[in-house]
Amino acid sequence: MSIRFPILAMNWILAVAFFAGSLQAEIILVGGFFSGNVDRVNATTGAVTLFSQIGGSADPFPGISGLAYNPISNTVYATARVSKRVYLINPDSGNVTGFRQLGSEVTPASITVDSSGFVYVANNGGNSVIKYDSGLNKLAEINIPDFGAGANQPSGLAFDPQGNLIISTFAGAGVIKYNPSTDSFSSFSSANPVANGQVAIDNAGNAYVGGAAFANNVTKFDSTGAIVGSIAIDESVLPKPPQDFASPDFTSPAGVTLDSSGNIIVAALGRTNPTAPADNFQNNGGVFIFSSAGSLIASNVQTTPYSSALGFTAVPEPTSLLATAAGLVTLGWLRRRKTPNPLA
Repeated sequence: MSIRFPILAMNWILAVAFFAGSLQAEIILVGGFFSGNVDRVNATTGAVTLFSQIGGSADPFPGISGLAYNPISNTVYATARVSKRVYLINPDSGNVTGFRQLGSEVTPASITVDSSGFVYVANNGGNSVIKYDSGLNKLAEINIPDFGAGANQPSGLAFDPQGNLIISTFAGAGVIKYNPSTDSFSSFSSANPVANGQVAIDNAGNAYVGGAAFANNVTKFDSTGAIVGSIAIDESVLPKPPQDFASPDFTSPAGVTLDSSGNIIVAALGRTNPTAPADNFQNNGGVFIFSSAGSLIASNVQTTPYSSALGFTAVPEPTSLLATAAGLVTLGWLRRRKTPNPLA
């Protein structure tokens, strides 16, 4: 009895698994606040292409405010501030697979996922962070105590390497820290009250915080909360739109994420007012790619206003791997049948 075919099949399956793992693509996305589109960014040029269309006849102005990826469920989440929803997106196809309608008391801002796959949404209007399971079933609501000027209006969210949740705020409280293990809050930094956009954290625990309103900068904090750097998105980088505009003259670099090389990707709303669709200029936003040292690598200006950014590496679909493995095993078996065996 021969065991050559099972060994061959196993070798092919292992080869396919290794090959598929090596081909996992890094994906960078940005969310269009007014357009309702999630676009994919070319990490070399900054050019954007449509990845997923959330806005439509059923939700013409969702107001995309945050993006996150869950590697456990292989799902991209997009929060919609205006329609008060969280959308689920297939990271391979970009297809919207469903949404969760949130309560009228929730104004979703940023969204993030912890190491166990639980989902956290900043309730910008309710002064809380809401915890969900991967299917967006509500598990708990974490109320934020008053820091500084009172209600903090949480905005950006990200977990640091120690599992603490770093939270940016709109109401002048700066950046705060939540320890899930002890259910306790502390001030991370109050030095820059306009560091109120998305939060991205590198492997060393440095936090990069965007400016969602009345700001032109992305601020870098070290793991202790000290400001150690800043990236300016000013008129020299993002020119003013040709139209007259009533919004304050701030570029609002709200979205920030990091790629696997440590480059900093910034998504800018531009000189628009996120709460006033009438003040929306479709050529006022921008996407910028900076090195870890803060040097501009690439930019794409006069885009739709972008509110959020996300970088991740998707988990391959198991069905795709199995189908590919089965096909290659069959091909290998057919090729073996066509090759004479001189030792037979």
